[in-house]
Amino acid sequence: MNLLNRFAILLLSIIVFQSCKKSTVQQSAGDNDAIIKTPVDLVKYVTWDVGVTHKLEFVYNADSKLKQYSSGSSNLAWKHTGTFNYQNGKPTEMIYDGALNTRYTYANGKVSQKSYLGNGGAETARFNYTYNAKGQAATLKHMVALNGVLSLTEDIIYQYDANGILTQTQSKWYDEHSALLATVVRKYESWSPVVYINPFALLHSLYQHQAQDVFNDVVLSTLDRLPLKITENGNPELGPATYEYHITQTGKRIDKLNCTLKVGNISYDTTEAIFHY
Repeated sequence: MNLLNRFAILLLSIIVFQSCKKSTVQQSAGDNDAIIKTPVDLVKYVTWDVGVTHKLEFVYNADSKLKQYSSGSSNLAWKHTGTFNYQNGKPTEMIYDGALNTRYTYANGKVSQKSYLGNGGAETARFNYTYNAKGQAATLKHMVALNGVLSLTEDIIYQYDANGILTQTQSKWYDEHSALLATVVRKYESWSPVVYINPFALLHSLYQHQAQDVFNDVVLSTLDRLPLKITENGNPELGPATYEYHITQTGKRIDKLNCTLKVGNISYDTTEAIFHY
């Protein structure tokens, strides 16, 4: 996979939040659903106005777990829809636009593998997760099918401080021949207060965030707070970069958020996302 293709793919993983002092409270290593107490805390939809209005909508089961999400735009008559199937209270697969798209495999109660499936059920990508003794993400290996063979494209290691706060990730990027392209180091410099997290409310291309190490549904589901500032080095497409996240928060609910990406002396601001409850 060349760097331009990787950059385009990584732009589809995303998220945002406000600057504050680093928390010394240990991050949750469990299921984020546990901190959601009542249906009033569940985001019903998220909107962005960019001339047309983009919208994510969510439907939940009686136990407050996500049942379905859909995405669409005000200038389009149709929507994309993903529906989750559960076993023993955990999602095992996602049906996207009527076809099996994602399968989750578990070990010791946590997701050990996520697979993306194409036409006919062929595996197109795989994410393998391991965890530390506290149940936090320790490693993530991302593989993509090339000519029917899964090849490693990204290998991530997570580092935490004594309080269990994520402080750094190291991502090694590989091309289709397994040659090392880059080693990207991201430092997580500050974190939000505790927030309710619906991972799929935070994964949309308008967030324009590349850090799949944290901003993927599996890792987000283990967190109860979100990064406010990330510094990044080693990305051959951007060079040194800083992501600053701006959040308006009521209690543990996210109301509004957007991201500022700084590359050198240039800053880019994403469109503000509005959360509706």
